[in-house]
Amino acid sequence: MTKPKPNPKPKPPRPVESFGPGLFAILLKAATTRIEYRMSYRRATNFRMRLHQLRHAMRLSSHEHYGLVSRVRITVRWPEGTPTLKADRNEVPRDRSTTCEVVLQPNDSEFDDLLAEAGIQLNLPLAYPIDDLDTDDPELDPDSDSEWESGLNHLLDDFDPPNSERGKK
Repeated sequence: MTKPKPNPKPKPPRPVESFGPGLFAILLKAATTRIEYRMSYRRATNFRMRLHQLRHAMRLSSHEHYGLVSRVRITVRWPEGTPTLKADRNEVPRDRSTTCEVVLQPNDSEFDDLLAEAGIQLNLPLAYPIDDLDTDDPELDPDSDSEWESGLNHLLDDFDPPNSERGKK
């Protein structure tokens, strides 16, 4: 009689530093605003998986920005009428190259219109307000993305690996 083999040890998760800073930037921005992309279903599921892996690595390493990126919901939608097939408990497009919409948005943002109807205004500050970040340009337009991008670059400074190309020109 042979002994059953013990379960192999699970692979340790990838360290946060092994992910590109662009994925980190997307999660940070999506924590406060809706972002939409169009891509094939195959690419969309890989993109969603990498974002989930990054958040998992951030949680395990007690990353200081995990609380912010954990607020992002990631949705993959394909056009109505697309032929699908059953995969476990889910339906997926039969043709994996079907163009899908990928939406990243803050949790519960789909209820913003209901809150506005009820007269509830939530102007809550970000967990990491951009106003508190070091921005050198005094002429920044507060309605433009440049202030956000400047603040984001400041947050990403600690995230970049030592030989990163980000910010070099």
